[in-house]
Amino acid sequence: MDLPKRIVQRVINRSPRRQHAAPHPQRRKPAPVRSAVHDPTRRGVITPGILAATTVNPPLPRIKPQPIEITMTIFRRRRAQLNRYVATKRLQLWRRLLEDEATLERRLRLPPSQDAPDSLSSVQYVTEHLRKLAGYYEADKARARLKVPLAMVAQAARARKRQAVYLQKRARRRQRQSARHCGL
Repeated sequence: MDLPKRIVQRVINRSPRRQHAAPHPQRRKPAPVRSAVHDPTRRGVITPGILAATTVNPPLPRIKPQPIEITMTIFRRRRAQLNRYVATKRLQLWRRLLEDEATLERRLRLPPSQDAPDSLSSVQYVTEHLRKLAGYYEADKARARLKVPLAMVAQAARARKRQAVYLQKRARRRQRQSARHCGL
């Protein structure tokens, strides 16, 4: 028994049936794109922008693609900030609980135990760590207050000029190509 030709063709192509449509030409798959971010041989291009100073980074020139080292530094500092914030809240709660426990023992007129909250070691431990964490916050604030160096401003100006020249050349090239296509 012979099957109709269109059924055989559909089974071979494994494509949905099209009504009144020409067969679709085979498309070439595009070549895989290599990411510029992960290409260690590619150097970044300095652009006219400047990354403003924040608590996680000093002023930096804007580079495309941005080096992974800069990205990871910013990421790690943000994560460390969050961890320090959580630790600060936990230590503040712990200190408050120690103080409340000491107040309760005084009100009940209980004899102080060996690990009494009033003892210097427990409160001093919390205070030292809170002071250390406050030092990190001060360093973050100082980083955010950093001014953009004049050398970086000059570098951005040179990049801006280089970009303007590139855009002008590209516009002229397009104009010449359109003139050739129009027959002018």
